[in-house]
Amino acid sequence: MPKMYAAISAQKVELFTCARTDGLHALFLALGVRLREVDLPLLIGMNYYDPYLAFWLQGEGGRAAATDSRQAFLQFNDTLEEIYKAGGSPVADVGGAFSTADFATKVLSPDFGMIPLNVARICQWT
Repeated sequence: MPKMYAAISAQKVELFTCARTDGLHALFLALGVRLREVDLPLLIGMNYYDPYLAFWLQGEGGRAAATDSRQAFLQFNDTLEEIYKAGGSPVADVGGAFSTADFATKVLSPDFGMIPLNVARICQWT
């Protein structure tokens, strides 16, 4: 995992990740900042649920929009997970908890009849 540093200049203090393996980035040294390694709390990442699944309830066009949005959110979540894991951070699977990808499992909604589990959870939990 890359080390975290505090960049201290006369104007402000900023945190950044020194990701280079051959030393500190020359830009920071050129700015005349003093560097001190700091202990930071563990960063825990998260992925997201798909709020657009609620469009499912708006007829045929809404169902198409909800289905299309699922793939975009799955790709977005995959990208987030890669980034967090590359930095050594665990990832909370919010999308999984909301069953974002699950259109197959149907549940009975008192207001809408049989609907996909992912749609039901978006409507119940948000």
